[in-house]
Amino acid sequence: MREYSRDDITLIAKGLDAGDIDYIGLGQFDFQIAFGRVHLTNYHRLDVRIFNYDYKWITGNECEAPIWLLLGKKIKSCKYETPVAFRLEFSSRNFIRFYTEISAYECGAISVSADQAVTKVY
Repeated sequence: MREYSRDDITLIAKGLDAGDIDYIGLGQFDFQIAFGRVHLTNYHRLDVRIFNYDYKWITGNECEAPIWLLLGKKIKSCKYETPVAFRLEFSSRNFIRFYTEISAYECGAISVSADQAVTKVY
């Protein structure tokens, strides 16, 4: 739908201190992760590194990534990479890279609940 901006990454980064990952799920058509006040959803594509193994997920395809191993972990940083990609990094060198694309279809959402709830759709 639209590109990521550095402001989006700043919005996510503000929630990093709010808590460990308390929800994570990967299905055939979506990926969701929640920590603190932040909830991220992706319907398009992910790159995941868990314990030095790399996995790629594209909507509509199954993925063998053991993402449940990240439950309860702390996200170290959120980095803007390109207008169509950002990455959540863990101190263990694991990461999750989110992708969006410019198309007519929704690719994901960033939701942050605080004093003023913010939801951005991609």
